[in-house]
Amino acid sequence: MTWLSYKLSAALAKGRQSRRLTREQILVELLNKRAAARRAGLSDLEHKLREQIRWALPVRDASDEGDGPEPGGPERLDP
Repeated sequence: MTWLSYKLSAALAKGRQSRRLTREQILVELLNKRAAARRAGLSDLEHKLREQIRWALPVRDASDEGDGPEPGGPERLDP
């Protein structure tokens, strides 16, 4: 029984560790949540997630190379 309690406490401690999220990881999570909301027919939640996705997208300055969207990429997020 002691071995099991040690494993459980180690798992809990590992789960409590803070994780450092990158912008890409946040976008992946938001996109997955938006897709699930769309499949479930939750249009209000999907709209809120779209706004969060727009906020999380990287911002390009006018001084960055290329003024238009990336080749082969979507021009807008909305379908």
